[in-house]
Amino acid sequence: MNLQSRVVNLEREKNLLQRKITDLSFLFSVSSTLNNTYDFSSLIQAILNMAMDKSGSEAGSLFVVKNGGLQLLFAQGEDAQEINKYITSSSYFMKKFLLRPKLIKLGCTEREFLYWKKLVPDLQSALLVPLQIKQRLLGLLVLMHLHKGGENHQASYSEDDEKIISVLAQQAALIWENTQLKIENETKNLYLETIQALISAVDAKDVYTRGHSQRVANISLSLGKQLALTQDELNILSYGAILHDIGKIGIKEEILNKPARLTREEFAVIQAHPEIGAEILEPIRFLQEAIGIVRHHHERYDGKGYPDNLKGEEIPFTARIVALADAWDAMTSQRAYRQAMSWQDACKEIINGTDSQFDPYIVKAFLQSYQ
Repeated sequence: MNLQSRVVNLEREKNLLQRKITDLSFLFSVSSTLNNTYDFSSLIQAILNMAMDKSGSEAGSLFVVKNGGLQLLFAQGEDAQEINKYITSSSYFMKKFLLRPKLIKLGCTEREFLYWKKLVPDLQSALLVPLQIKQRLLGLLVLMHLHKGGENHQASYSEDDEKIISVLAQQAALIWENTQLKIENETKNLYLETIQALISAVDAKDVYTRGHSQRVANISLSLGKQLALTQDELNILSYGAILHDIGKIGIKEEILNKPARLTREEFAVIQAHPEIGAEILEPIRFLQEAIGIVRHHHERYDGKGYPDNLKGEEIPFTARIVALADAWDAMTSQRAYRQAMSWQDACKEIINGTDSQFDPYIVKAFLQSYQ
């Protein structure tokens, strides 16, 4: 190999090394920037801006997978609105991409590109990059080169562009997922604080059942563990049990605190509290699975309960657990119109209610724990 060839090879290797250093520096800045971006909207903008800057794209969009389709979150650059509309509305495109998400480079030879160019005549090429963690697709990054008329204008995406944007997408997907989890946890904690305040409000209204919700939750969780519920099921049971009487916040205090037995009309008002409670929880996404407990904790195993007269296995299993825990605490607590039952008498009532008020399988587990 002559000297000139060596110089050429060395220059090529130097350029490759410099490109790797530049790419590594870019990826480090990606990780640093995205990890220090604390709200979801800013994160989405940062991901798109960095991808466009690195690839020299004139337009770009970021979509999220939602309800079996793609929803536009953020877009940069002019003249790409029609393509964004197509991506979110075309069942053909969504089925094709969502079923087999992969990096797609669109150029002048692809049929899909020709259709896109009809929508945006200035389009020169496009790069579609899935944002996914393992097999779970989070979103879609779309980058576009639009004709600018300049002599050195980049019209297509190189293999290096594909590689670096793919790595960026992998990092972005992970940080995206972590950010969403963080937001969900913060929202969940805020809801739980609100829930605790609501429970305190119920306790303040009904002086005779103060602490009842927490006791029912404790008994229910003990029973749930005895019945080998999973951790997810125990979490749902915990929320439903602590909130089972939340609907009483809509009941007048003079009825809740009446120091005598309720009239038929007053009892009908009290019977509305499971439905009121379910309505209160309806807008709270992470409590959806607990709503069945709140609505159905006064159903009876023989179908003579309320509000829906559900029978046996029709009643959610966790609601059947809370029904027994609720009855036990009610019987063993002092009330305005009667003394608390003894432990032995309350057990007899539970046994007498087997197959009528209570699920026999849950009664058996309860007696094993409490006898």
